[in-house]
Amino acid sequence: MKFETKKNEPIQLFYAGLLGVAQGVFELCQKIELEGLNIDLHIFGDGTEKSQIEDLIKQNPQKKIFFHGMKERNILHEKLKAFDIAIVPLKTRIYGSVPSKIFEYSALGFPILYFGGGEGETIVKENNLGWVAEVGNFENLNFTLIKISKEGKEQIQQMKKIVFDYAENNFNLDFQMTGLIEKDVF
Repeated sequence: MKFETKKNEPIQLFYAGLLGVAQGVFELCQKIELEGLNIDLHIFGDGTEKSQIEDLIKQNPQKKIFFHGMKERNILHEKLKAFDIAIVPLKTRIYGSVPSKIFEYSALGFPILYFGGGEGETIVKENNLGWVAEVGNFENLNFTLIKISKEGKEQIQQMKKIVFDYAENNFNLDFQMTGLIEKDVF
């Protein structure tokens, strides 16, 4: 996989998915503080919060949030190549479940800014897949964004390669099945 580095551009943070109450993307848009940072937020998706998000963006262009609507999966993946970090928010924790976006985005080489607590937080931390902000704590999220902005675009691009390689070697279903067979689990 080829990663393009454009040093002078802002760090491109993105969310792609359902715009529902459980994800809390509207509240994220209200409380995220990107002004003065070298970061933009791009949102792809559809759901019950769509019109609220569109109105908020229209009324607050200084927030550096951009809405792109719903895209087909293959078109979305092509567009995402230009982005840097995936944000995975989760307002309502579902015990015993882990957002599959963690595995999907790391397999595409995206560091993750995880903002959802639970097992997903542990996976991101223990596997060095990105950053974790305490669930529901927007002050902590905004502090984490300041750190990310200071790291800079070039550092993020290097991290993309590390995350991609890690996912390729550790979240590969074929490798996992072979390992289980070797351990005589089946």
